[in-house]
Amino acid sequence: VKYENATREATVRRSILLMEAYVIFSLAIILTACTAQTPREFVFPWIGPITVPVNNTIVQPPDTIRIELADNASQRVLRIREEVDVTIDCTRVVESLINNNQPVNISELSLTWYLKQLSSDLMTFEQEERVAETPPPITPDQPAFILNGSLDEILIIQGTNLPTQAIEGRAGDYRCEVCINIRNICQDSIVTVDIRDDPPVIAVGPEIGTFIESGNDIGHPVYNISNDFCILPSMPEQFFIDCYHDTSFPIRPDPAPAAIWTLNGISQPDSKNTFFLEDEPFRIGTNGRLRIYNDDMTEDINDILGTYVCVLSNPFGSDTATTVVTKCCEESDIPVINGSSGFVQTPQDGVLIIGQSTCLGSSNLLTIECPLLSELSFVETTHTWTKNGVVVIAETNSSLKVSAPGEYVCNVSSRCGSNSTSSVIYISPVVTSFTGTIVGVTGDGCDRDRSPTGSDLCPVLGETVTVSCDTIDPYIILGPNRTISNEPLLINSINASDEGTYTCIAENICGVFQSDLRIMLGEGREVGIWIPTPWSACEPDCQEGNRTRDVRCVSIDSGATLPEDHCTETKPHTMEQCTHRGPCQREWVTTDWSSCSKNCDCGERTRDVFCQVSITKEIVNDSMCSGSKPIAQEYCNLSPCCTEDLYPAQCKFIAGSEMCAEELYKNMCCCSCRMGLSYL
Repeated sequence: VKYENATREATVRRSILLMEAYVIFSLAIILTACTAQTPREFVFPWIGPITVPVNNTIVQPPDTIRIELADNASQRVLRIREEVDVTIDCTRVVESLINNNQPVNISELSLTWYLKQLSSDLMTFEQEERVAETPPPITPDQPAFILNGSLDEILIIQGTNLPTQAIEGRAGDYRCEVCINIRNICQDSIVTVDIRDDPPVIAVGPEIGTFIESGNDIGHPVYNISNDFCILPSMPEQFFIDCYHDTSFPIRPDPAPAAIWTLNGISQPDSKNTFFLEDEPFRIGTNGRLRIYNDDMTEDINDILGTYVCVLSNPFGSDTATTVVTKCCEESDIPVINGSSGFVQTPQDGVLIIGQSTCLGSSNLLTIECPLLSELSFVETTHTWTKNGVVVIAETNSSLKVSAPGEYVCNVSSRCGSNSTSSVIYISPVVTSFTGTIVGVTGDGCDRDRSPTGSDLCPVLGETVTVSCDTIDPYIILGPNRTISNEPLLINSINASDEGTYTCIAENICGVFQSDLRIMLGEGREVGIWIPTPWSACEPDCQEGNRTRDVRCVSIDSGATLPEDHCTETKPHTMEQCTHRGPCQREWVTTDWSSCSKNCDCGERTRDVFCQVSITKEIVNDSMCSGSKPIAQEYCNLSPCCTEDLYPAQCKFIAGSEMCAEELYKNMCCCSCRMGLSYL
């Protein structure tokens, strides 16, 4: 049934295409009649190179080309399309011979044209022969060459409407030879005419996934060659790849370019008939459309994945282009590493699964495996290994042999994505060096006079010492009276209490390592002790205060004052708190009075009153001061603002009454009200 449907589909498609071709042919005839081209003649003078097309102009019938030969024997080359008539003019050579050999009678001259044909089979020139004799005319009424002029100095090479085999016979070296016969003087000029045609050029089409609706191909994607694309089993049941000649490069239409397809280097379709070439052109100059099935006939999508190569050729050459068809990426196509985790004390057979960590054993050789959770059928994967961020190997190996500690990362990538996991390889801790240095002294100081033997460092009392532990692992430094972690130990002004053994302890997941350093004091400078003076009196002389003293570094031997760094003991305090017998005296303290609130009529003024310690000036609670507390408020400016009543007779009746509280009577009877209020 499928075969019958395909046959019926092909028949309908051919019918539609024939109708389209008839319409296009009719339009072409009408367009040609409406836009008849005016013939052009391209003239190439005898000086300079010959270039065809001229200024990117296509020379084609009814255009013609005219070549004026030089008046010397220099050779020139012309490569043209086969349909164009070519005129070769030898007039300048004749004129040059006459001008150089005066006097000359025209009857003494002879002109002969010669052709050395180019063999299309051997690509070599054959023996030179006269144009009039070879090659013979194509037909009795269609000669190959036409000679014009009094001396036949004009040679016309017929090209229009000649069969292909006749056109190929016109290629070769054309030589014009002019002679003065009685003097045996000749002059010639040569032009090479190459009328072999050009090879096809494959057109570069639109982007990937362009859909072209043409005939019965509606709904089927058509991709242009050189564009890579991907497919899925769920995509349309068939698609096409076009490989056709770029019509912007004119070539001979007969024979038309032929396309030869290969898939992954195989030139014939497989037994499942996965793909076949269309047997009819789909557009002008196209006979390279490839149909690819993606349906029940394709049991495995791998059968149609790979590199499609199209070779488009004609008798004059070929062009090649490729398209890579891959499976589109899905989630299942992203690589997933099947790693592990945790610390493995002893890897079995020296093999570690990526994600695990361990310590290098005595053999110092491990293999880290980086397996995938599942193998990917349609995409290629690449394993890339890095150590501490630096690539150590990049290939498809899924395992890596390691012999040094570090963080190893396995990255598995494909065109669909990537995944990475890491393992950390440790080694037992090692202390590269555990040393002490004396600031300002070269060496360990043990070569100085009276320095103790059997020790690693011999500083002198009061010197500064640095103890350093060189290791890549976490560590602590333990001393007689000091401990520090993960940094050098600094001992300022070393003294006898700092003598002894110092230990660096490095530790990691693989174990513990320790190294010792012995420090003993040597002799080399005067040693002092701290001598304090008596304490001063306690100030203030009541409750708590401070007292001070001087402390000097004095030589044990001579009693002379030394710099403080000669005294290795902790310097005594030069000030301390002290307590005097009895409390400090307290007293009432007042501030100045404020301004009076009124200028008359009895204003008020205030001040602050507080209890204060007389020496420290500390303000304390009022209860701690003895005696009566001074007043903090008093009246001022007692003089009245009003001197007499406005209505004396009436005001004497309201004096001392509640009416004086009202503003009206208060102002009218200010004296009576004030006396009454004062009385009250």
